[in-house]
Amino acid sequence: MTADLPPNYPLSENQRTYVDSVLSNQPAVNTAAIAASLAELTYPIHFFDFETQNPAVPRFDGLKPYEQFPFQYSCHVLHEHGHVEHREYLHTDTSDPRPPLVVALTSDITPVGSVIVYHQSFEASLLRKLAQTFLAYALQLEAIATRLWDLEVIFKHHYKHPDFRGSTSIKKVLPVLVPSLSYKTLTIQRGDQAQTVWETMIACTNQTEKQGLVDDLCAYCQLDTLAMVEIYRSL
Repeated sequence: MTADLPPNYPLSENQRTYVDSVLSNQPAVNTAAIAASLAELTYPIHFFDFETQNPAVPRFDGLKPYEQFPFQYSCHVLHEHGHVEHREYLHTDTSDPRPPLVVALTSDITPVGSVIVYHQSFEASLLRKLAQTFLAYALQLEAIATRLWDLEVIFKHHYKHPDFRGSTSIKKVLPVLVPSLSYKTLTIQRGDQAQTVWETMIACTNQTEKQGLVDDLCAYCQLDTLAMVEIYRSL
């Protein structure tokens, strides 16, 4: 238990901040550091998230065993005067999703403006792999990768809350900062579930059932990026 730790127990600065937050039952928020981080952002601000598959047996040419490839993305775009629009892509058949996804992605993310993600290394790696594969779009994809801004960093370093339970996962942060939004209302609540549902959906021949699976996938991925919008607004 946190309360049982001796006062002189060796902890990192981050660990000590979290322990003090738990013991006081108060959030530890470095408002100056958060403000400085948010000041780096430029409009239009894109809130972006991929959903991916990584089968043991590569499904498409050029992929290795267990290599991630995207089949879906969601992108909320926040404009300077507060207007938000939503853009998305979901591949719905058994063909390679990457070519049409890249075309849609490089259209939906504008040439200027920050691109907010949650856990930057994941999206950056996928974008650079796509750039290496689809050379006609390499410059655009690399440019997007260089504009990524990781929202999770705020909660790794500048915002600790006892109710995060020591986690920086968006699914722990969201209920604390934006209790009006919840993954618990969705049929799909985790990324691994989305992978399974996508496999089922692309093979489904019943159009009514297939549309229901499409709706579930879109609702999950859309909440990932809407959650980032609302967390940003809360900050």
